[in-house]
Amino acid sequence: MLKTISRAQLGIAGATVVAVAVGGYAHGASAVILPQKVTVAASEYHFALSKRTVKKGGKVIFTISNKGTEVHDFKVVGKIPKSRFIAGGQKTTLTLTFKKAGTYQYVCTIGEHAIKGMQGTLIVK
Repeated sequence: MLKTISRAQLGIAGATVVAVAVGGYAHGASAVILPQKVTVAASEYHFALSKRTVKKGGKVIFTISNKGTEVHDFKVVGKIPKSRFIAGGQKTTLTLTFKKAGTYQYVCTIGEHAIKGMQGTLIVK
């Protein structure tokens, strides 16, 4: 004996299959990590970061602006590359990827700038 299924029953069954399929796909898919943006203001002899904690695994784009008059740069210790030298009133970007969580020191590598205070700590979680 052949049973007839109404359109309403078919619609509910179809919606359930789609929901399970989409839910299963989303659950098994890798999360996309968007680039994180950090602004860095450099001056004599200080860095000010818009945030000091970033997520591991994705790119971090540092936009470094030299608000001072002396030339500065920005380097995360243990990471390559560092920023280019930045004259007063200029800016540049530096893109780095942090694959491991931890604490990373950042410095200005010019002369004694780091000793004078151009250093700090970035936390990667």
